[in-house]
Amino acid sequence: MFAGALDDFMLKLLAVCAVVSITVDMSMAKPEDRAHAWIDGFAIAVAVLVVSGVGSVVDYKKEVAFFEKRNATEDEKSIDIIRNGERKPIHPRHILVGDLVCLKVGDQIPVDGILVEGPLGCDESAMTGESDECHKDIPSVCEEKSKRDDLSKHQTMKAGGVNKHALPSSVIQSGCSVSSGKGKMIAIVVGEDSSLGDIERKLEQDDDKTPLYHKLDKIALDIGKLGTIFALLTFHALMIRFIWEGLIDRNIDLFGGEKGPEDGCND
Repeated sequence: MFAGALDDFMLKLLAVCAVVSITVDMSMAKPEDRAHAWIDGFAIAVAVLVVSGVGSVVDYKKEVAFFEKRNATEDEKSIDIIRNGERKPIHPRHILVGDLVCLKVGDQIPVDGILVEGPLGCDESAMTGESDECHKDIPSVCEEKSKRDDLSKHQTMKAGGVNKHALPSSVIQSGCSVSSGKGKMIAIVVGEDSSLGDIERKLEQDDDKTPLYHKLDKIALDIGKLGTIFALLTFHALMIRFIWEGLIDRNIDLFGGEKGPEDGCND
């Protein structure tokens, strides 16, 4: 997290400025000023370390609190299954392929499976984004209803089309919830290979930075570029002034050769 906090354009720019400041000040300082010429650059470096350190500590505490809360919530989850003829409550992560999972209204479906006792209704909005209730029934009933010639009793016309949720399905996806009825399903796909596990794996691979963070990062980048431009202009202006004052101190006339003693230094 500390390395991630340092991975910021402004902090990188300030770190480079600190190194340049220490190098230039120490190399160009007079012998009597060399003992404290490094202070300005060192102060910039300390500021960078403080900002990145505080940011990483805050992020670490937030991550710890988040994982503690999530683990506490996960440990409280329980669902009834039937394994080897015995019904018992277990944690969803311990479900194995072939277990009979008992479902009732309000249950969060933990694995993918096939309904073997029903019917029931599922809310699949978390997976598909559609708010319509999906009807679930055992495979034999689903096959029988799908073969009927007269589908008017099982289809709903919406916006000139057929509601695809009118006919029941026996496939149940993890990540959905039971909205009505009760039943049992046989676990087919569990763990990271299930629908919910696949989504969680993809989310872990994606960038977790918010759109606001990207906007602020772009603003910081623009400010850094603008500051760099003004720093370069200031550097050139100071160099021109330094050269000009050096020439004047040496009594050199840029337009007429070397000045005489009678010309003075302030003409």
